[in-house]
Amino acid sequence: MHYRVTWQDAIEAHRFALMDGGLDGIRDEGLIRAALARPYHG
Repeated sequence: MHYRVTWQDAIEAHRFALMDGGLDGIRDEGLIRAALARPYHG
């Protein structure tokens, strides 16, 4: 069974990435949720 990335996982990864710089906030939450909802084939 594969691990499924959750919304919380994505937010934590974003916070971690911001430690190296970048803009705070999410431009389009719907796009992120849609990507997380896609079926995993791997």
